[in-house]
Amino acid sequence: MSAKFIGQFLLEKGLITREALLAATEQQQHVNLTLGQLAVAQGLLSRAQADSINLEQQRSDKRFGEIALEKNLLNAKQLDELLRVQKEKRVFIGEILIQQGHISREKFEPELVLFKQEQERNAELVKVDLGSLSQHEMIEDFLDMTLKILLRVAKEQVKITSVSSAETKFRYTFAQRISGDQPFDYALALPENLLRILCEHFLKIKCPVVNELVLDAAGEVLNVITGNGCSKLSARGLKVSLEPPRTISGPVSNHVVCVGMSSTVADFEVRFYL
Repeated sequence: MSAKFIGQFLLEKGLITREALLAATEQQQHVNLTLGQLAVAQGLLSRAQADSINLEQQRSDKRFGEIALEKNLLNAKQLDELLRVQKEKRVFIGEILIQQGHISREKFEPELVLFKQEQERNAELVKVDLGSLSQHEMIEDFLDMTLKILLRVAKEQVKITSVSSAETKFRYTFAQRISGDQPFDYALALPENLLRILCEHFLKIKCPVVNELVLDAAGEVLNVITGNGCSKLSARGLKVSLEPPRTISGPVSNHVVCVGMSSTVADFEVRFYL
């Protein structure tokens, strides 16, 4: 069992086509604007100001609105109104699929109930599995940062799907050593398509192939995740230091925790070599 997104859930059950899901996803991205896009559209921020906030957000554990307030680019009243408008205009993928005629409401609604039930069961299993780990607090800190940074950098919603000690084979794996009181290696194992999309968002350029620039960008993303993760460990009173990120082609140690992840683009894995 693995957590999925509702569109993938319907696709795997044969209730919609891949083309239908792609069309609905593109429409959702067009309709559901970010806070920065809304602020620019309403004349509250310039495009350059919004871009500068987005850039800082990619490298920190802060929300867009939090940074805008700190820089005095928005006030609290403006931010509250932007959040209200964003929530009011948000459209979910299921509604778009219905509007575009890819599935009827009568078919969709019972499937949504089944989907949510599966999500709840899987989330409870993952919670139990993570809680049983000897260093679960540290692992959960780094998983939290992984979810946040990938959302901010790649604009990808990511869900935790599994916890195991068996590595899944992926084309590219990037690792970073965290030394100190509790030394371990953090690693991201990615398929090629997700790696390219991640780096395209990070670099703001098209990346049709994986080259040295893409590999360097992946290392930078890893630095952001581990840097913010280490800040959380430091706040717990632990001494930590970071070594440079590197690509790996095999296991770093025999004791590994593999956390399966799912995005709308592809599945991938976060590993902790303890």
